[in-house]
Amino acid sequence: MELRQLTVFLAIAEELHFGRAAEHLHLAQSSVSERLRQLEREVGVRLIARNSHRVRLTPAGETFRDEARRVLDQAEHAMRAARQTAAGTMDAISIGFNFAAGQLVLPKTLARLHAEYPRLKTTLWERLTGPSSLR
Repeated sequence: MELRQLTVFLAIAEELHFGRAAEHLHLAQSSVSERLRQLEREVGVRLIARNSHRVRLTPAGETFRDEARRVLDQAEHAMRAARQTAAGTMDAISIGFNFAAGQLVLPKTLARLHAEYPRLKTTLWERLTGPSSLR
């Protein structure tokens, strides 16, 4: 199953019209129909009921629509996270520190992080270090 097939399916599900879905996706209507046929073959059920007068989702299509949206949303999140990581602009960071760092280094570091990356969410966790932590 390809993400493009899910995109085509969702366009049909939203428009309930093959021509408008094709126009929205900048594809030929025959391409939209073929991608839906491939998807339905792969899934093993009919997702869209259609005739010359009407297009509607089958019960399986309604369920599949909700799950397909989740998959595409998660794929978009994965791409955004990768881009943010590559650009050094992740939206969350986890910081581990010991007592001394928490007293001496962490306050200034957090202030600077917040100033430079105001949308950055931080998760802090303290751990013991040194000989007493080995017990």
